Amino acid sequence: MDTNPQFQATLDTLEQVMVRQFNLLQELLSLTRAERDALYRNDTTLLMPLVERKEALLDQIVLLEDQRRMETERLGQYLRAGIGEALSLHQLLPHIPSPRSERIQRLSEGILSLASQVRQTNEHNALLVTNAIEWVSATQAFILGLYTQPDGYSPTGQRSTSVHLSSDVERTV
Repeated sequence: MDTNPQFQATLDTLEQVMVRQFNLLQELLSLTRAERDALYRNDTTLLMPLVERKEALLDQIVLLEDQRRMETERLGQYLRAGIGEALSLHQLLPHIPSPRSERIQRLSEGILSLASQVRQTNEHNALLVTNAIEWVSATQAFILGLYTQPDGYSPTGQRSTSVHLSSDVERTV
């Protein structure tokens, strides 16, 4: 356990970054669930602002993850004096005083759990979107099929040419 003031300051920063990551992931999960609700209701006006907010949150989360890695590497350098390979957060925990190491461990577990929930909800949302697109494509194909004559032979035995009326229908769809 290191009592170096720089080590302690870096540890403070790491914990703050992880708390911010946890909070942003909670917000992202909430937005992802709201996105799912908008998809169920086919509410595209609500969907666009949610997607834009999610993109902004994801950008912030990526930046925080980079900062967390930097702080973890810095802590590892204090412990190893820059010799050897970089230590992971879990390898650092035994070198951090007990109450704080437990908080950081719980934060890490919470971050992983929230990230997993966000991933699962996003996968569910992607399936909803895929199903909606397939339904629209099938409906469009059905409607266009109503306005085209099938290829075949005329009553006189000659091959008929299809009369495509679909261009008017495609414009309206």
